[in-house]
Amino acid sequence: MTNSFLDSISKQLHDANDSLACTIEEQDYSYQSFAAKVAGIQSKVQRTGSMNIGIVTQNSMETYAAIIACWLTGKAYVPINPGYPVERIKDILQTSEISTLFYAQEDEQVNTLQTALGDIGFVETASLYGQECFNTFPAGDKTAYILFTSGTTGRPKGVPITFGNLQSFLDGFDALGYEIDKADRFLQMFELTFDLSIVSFTRPLMDGASFHTLPSGMIKTLALYQVLEENEITMSLMVPSAIGLLMPYMEDIHLPKLRYSQFCGEALKADVLQRWSQCVPNARIDNVYGPTEATIYCTALQANKPMEQQHNGIVGIGAPMKEVEICILDEQNQTIETADQIGELCLHGKQVTAGYLQNEMQNQVAFVNMDRRQFYRTGDLVFKGQDGLLYYVGRKDDQVKIQGYRVELGEIESAASKLAPNNPAVAVGYTQEDGQWHLALFVQDNPVAENEMMQALKKTLPAYMLPKRIYTIDQFPLNQNGKTDRKALRLIAQQNHS
Repeated sequence: MTNSFLDSISKQLHDANDSLACTIEEQDYSYQSFAAKVAGIQSKVQRTGSMNIGIVTQNSMETYAAIIACWLTGKAYVPINPGYPVERIKDILQTSEISTLFYAQEDEQVNTLQTALGDIGFVETASLYGQECFNTFPAGDKTAYILFTSGTTGRPKGVPITFGNLQSFLDGFDALGYEIDKADRFLQMFELTFDLSIVSFTRPLMDGASFHTLPSGMIKTLALYQVLEENEITMSLMVPSAIGLLMPYMEDIHLPKLRYSQFCGEALKADVLQRWSQCVPNARIDNVYGPTEATIYCTALQANKPMEQQHNGIVGIGAPMKEVEICILDEQNQTIETADQIGELCLHGKQVTAGYLQNEMQNQVAFVNMDRRQFYRTGDLVFKGQDGLLYYVGRKDDQVKIQGYRVELGEIESAASKLAPNNPAVAVGYTQEDGQWHLALFVQDNPVAENEMMQALKKTLPAYMLPKRIYTIDQFPLNQNGKTDRKALRLIAQQNHS
């Protein structure tokens, strides 16, 4: 099988010139210099025995070149965040059978890893250059990358994605109607252990366009706005929490060069998106959805009219992409056929992984066979609206039952946003030692006194849906992937329960 996305990248590297490939740490790199770096790393990758190559996630041109070098050699890359606990890194390396780690340059974290991982070979890539890249056109069923997500047992789960899975995603991406050319400039704001990073650098390299990362060592809000404006970004993929970072500056943000604005990774609030749309007057805005197991994202909704395409204030997630099939299961694992009935979203198709790496027990939990086809159980609750589109409700494992009633946290957040429309709100459920569920509401920089907001909520929400306490918070905590850290908020609520 010829992988057309690798054909395209290989052609751009073969025809390399001085056009811009990427901007990293405010340094511009041409396709010529990027191709020379890929070629130099590729010869090292080829001589590495393992089919899986560990790559330390440093914000460096060499890091991205190492990923492309792995792919062109038919090998998989496994991103290793050097800031992770050493025991977690050891577990990842062992599970994915990695014997070599490539890194861009030495720093304190790399030196610590070298000391802690004595039996792992380390290859520094800063000094590696070559003359010509070569493409071995790996078969579609070979692994392209392995990402490790949080596991319920405390051990990370390895998600292997094949070249065929990734090709299917990229075909689906193009089928959404994006018109990409050499002049486009992609935002790459994600840590490389988060799969949204992959489309952010892979897709521009296919067409000779460029990608632009956030400078490290800067306040994230400032870095994000700086890259969007100064690099004249034309396509951005962001987590909705990114808009939360920019909310205080929304009136001053004007990005007329942005053509495509995508959001993914967490629930997208309709009122917040409505404000963002004023900042990007020429952009098509899409809300996309998908778990790591289904290759980056797998449903999409063009959301330029967010207030008309929402449920409980959350923008819909649209329709399946080109080669993705869905079904919705009720609590008895029966397929839901009627509109507006909530159930668990399950996914099948060429984008979906065949299963977790060396984790048969988890595979039996996460995958289900229906009509001789394997579906991945996302754990996300959705319903299909009367318009035929999918609407996100929440996580199955975050379901909260108060006094026997199932509570949709989004409904509480929607009610709060009507009282403080410019201030993001997050509701969480938490349990205490008695095993009972309780609710807490967090509002960023809340302009409404907490007791006044509680009195106002009593007029719109039934008693069982009222939060036990409302917290005003300066800034929502973010996790490694830039999403709102609901676990951290839940912990605050538990610790302050009274």
